[in-house]
Amino acid sequence: MKRILFLLFAVAIANTAIYAQQNNIIATKNEAKKNSETQMLAAFEKAQLTPEEQQKVKTIFKESSASFKILKADTTLSDSTRKVKYTEHDNIKNAQLKEALGEAKYKALKKAQKELREAAKKND
Repeated sequence: MKRILFLLFAVAIANTAIYAQQNNIIATKNEAKKNSETQMLAAFEKAQLTPEEQQKVKTIFKESSASFKILKADTTLSDSTRKVKYTEHDNIKNAQLKEALGEAKYKALKKAQKELREAAKKND
């Protein structure tokens, strides 16, 4: 009986630690997503994008993210091929952004994103 109780206690302790780690990972992912959205909105504000332009950019980012996730999940690609494909997808995304925003606002958005990334690195 003591062995069974000890075993149950050990399993409970192990599961508690695993559960705590999973919650921590989920919280970290949620925080990162929230920070990413906050940075994106700040970049939109700095670049002075209209709500319509913001919606276009968000749509482009979502489509781009989906294609990057597909590339990341494809295990048949070598590292060099994956890098080439990432570059191709990034170039397509940038071309879509330039088309949607125009050259001046595209550059303003990229500059704002770069400034915010650098500020975030300094704070870390």
